[in-house]
Amino acid sequence: LPDCGESDRPGIVHRLDKNTSGLLIIARTEETHGLLQQAIQERRVKRQYLALICGHLAEESGRIDLPIGRSLRHRTRMAVTNQNSRESVTDYTLKDRYRSYDLVEIVLQTGRTHQIRVHFSHLGHPVFGDPEYGGREKWHRGIFGPERPLAQKLLGVLQRQALHAGRLVFVHPITGEALDFAAEPPADFQELLVVLDAEGR
Repeated sequence: LPDCGESDRPGIVHRLDKNTSGLLIIARTEETHGLLQQAIQERRVKRQYLALICGHLAEESGRIDLPIGRSLRHRTRMAVTNQNSRESVTDYTLKDRYRSYDLVEIVLQTGRTHQIRVHFSHLGHPVFGDPEYGGREKWHRGIFGPERPLAQKLLGVLQRQALHAGRLVFVHPITGEALDFAAEPPADFQELLVVLDAEGR
């Protein structure tokens, strides 16, 4: 095991939310761990995600620049707030559009807890399947007609939020080598998109 980072998370340079799939950077030495964390803070690590969100965005690409802090109503959640908050910036580009959902590519400029989920929920477009920020039962209570059985089918396919950390691009802090890692979404996310492609257009 790496001998750096937090004792219960050895080597882990940054976090992924629970039930989010994808890539993580893990360092093997204390020096590399510190330098990689600094690179993330200085926005020199490109972290790209794929997400299915509920509803349709007004713009096909854009930047969400809204501060995030701990929710005053739900202490285990985060929220867009000006109280005890930190700058939070999320860039997005529309990848595909279905009848009731948008597939978006997201690049994090900052890395706040639950950032993507909070930002899109605040816009009224929670990440599909996210029970904490309204993308599971709450948003789907408002849909009717043929969309309802399709939504139930999709929620059965994916038991978590439709959020995947698909790409990491950075320079190795010791060797200077340019590194670019990519990972396809796992089977449940892939199946979700297959069903949407067949029935959700």
